[in-house]
Amino acid sequence: MIKKRKFKLLKRSAFVLSIALATSVSTNIAFAHVEDQGKTFSESLSQSEFTFYGRVKNIDYKLSKEGIPHTFVSYEVFEKIRGGVKSPSNGRESNQESITLRFVGGPKENGTFLDVSSVPHFNVGDKDILMVKENGSSGCPLVLCQNTRFRVTDKGIYSANGTPLTAINKGQPVFDGDHDMSLLSYSYPAPTFDQLLKTKEVQNRIEKMGGERMLPELRKKFEANAPKTVVFQDDIHNDENYDLDTSTTGEIEDKNESSKQTLISLDVFLTRLIKFASTLKDSDNYALNTSPSVEFSTPASKVAPPITPSTNPKEAISTNKRDLEELKISAEQNNDPVIWKNSKLR
Repeated sequence: MIKKRKFKLLKRSAFVLSIALATSVSTNIAFAHVEDQGKTFSESLSQSEFTFYGRVKNIDYKLSKEGIPHTFVSYEVFEKIRGGVKSPSNGRESNQESITLRFVGGPKENGTFLDVSSVPHFNVGDKDILMVKENGSSGCPLVLCQNTRFRVTDKGIYSANGTPLTAINKGQPVFDGDHDMSLLSYSYPAPTFDQLLKTKEVQNRIEKMGGERMLPELRKKFEANAPKTVVFQDDIHNDENYDLDTSTTGEIEDKNESSKQTLISLDVFLTRLIKFASTLKDSDNYALNTSPSVEFSTPASKVAPPITPSTNPKEAISTNKRDLEELKISAEQNNDPVIWKNSKLR
């Protein structure tokens, strides 16, 4: 899908215009890939190399050899549910108290940002339960990307999109209720003045304001007023990747009956996960650690090929509008996995 990101500087910034000290940037970017929409929750857990509960303690950003932005998210591991962690250098089991995950997306050198469809965003201090798979060899090192990230709050468990987990039905999570908007905000380091000077639109604006002679004054105002971070608001969309029975028929293993908005607690959710993990066959499951200090290449993506609609209704492929839009853009770029549209300053 194609997501739209719009952020505003936290303070009135003197970046572009000395008349109006405010900047707004809109970025349209997507990462075309294929996800298995049919995996159940239990299958996701069984396919994870490392499932754990932890807290984000640090976030780093680095470009790959190809110049693609990536985000390195380091977790403190509170509880290991399944699998373990190995060092990529020697293949030996490493410290199980922390892991660094690498996700495609993040700040670019020219002050713009790469946003990737279905890849989650993180803030230092976030608490999550994650099902890790192919860390270091995938653009999103989670079994079902954002759909195998479970947000942990004092209220209970939420999906990556901020939807409450209100029941566990036949071993499956049931998300229902209002989104917690506080879980949809995330931040990036604000671009520097020199980074923003690399963008064509900024260059054009400065030229209209008087050209290079204005740079010292603009730089001074920018450095005095610009914030340290820029804030994004995540799009809201449904949690579609689970094959769930969200009806209330059948056996409900865990459910809060008092209110539709009452969440499953962390203790209940962890208990269910650990119980299920204990029933899986023992296997040598380990996720590899990653590090922003090690040079790396952008992993190859599973790119969806263009779809030729069938004239026979029985052979027609059911694809939603957003998927078709993404496939169209991908085809126009010869199936390049990273779909770019230049940022606009306005």
